Amino acid sequence: GQESEQESKTTNINTMKESNQEKSMRQQVTCIMHKLGFRVEETDNDLRFDYEGIHMLIMFTEDENYLAILVPGIMDADKNNELTLLRIVEKMNNQLKYVKAFVPHGDSLWLSYERQLYTNEIISENLIEAMITGLANAYTSVGYFINVQEESENGND
Repeated sequence: GQESEQESKTTNINTMKESNQEKSMRQQVTCIMHKLGFRVEETDNDLRFDYEGIHMLIMFTEDENYLAILVPGIMDADKNNELTLLRIVEKMNNQLKYVKAFVPHGDSLWLSYERQLYTNEIISENLIEAMITGLANAYTSVGYFINVQEESENGND
């Protein structure tokens, strides 16, 4: 009976460590966002904020080494623009560094800047700023990619 009791204690300690690391990452990021002057709305899974009129969110998962900042719902998908949207995603993913374009659930265009954090890496203000400005730059280029795509489609008629 003693061995199984010891095993369950070890499991509890490991579970506690994992939840503390997740919590501390969220706390670190929240603190940095406040230091950078952002007004942040907290939900269960993310922090929501605006940067230069762009709605963004920082998503938290069980993986404490995964940091993701996203720009949701940039452009709605429908039957008429589905192919155009997928071509834009493909072009953006080929040309942009660090930022990924995708269409979750086929609903709308999103951008994400994902970063793997190394063990004991300290999340810095510079890192968060770089991720946010990288996303903002990618967001402003969406219009360019749409125009390029429309021109190439119109040229093929």
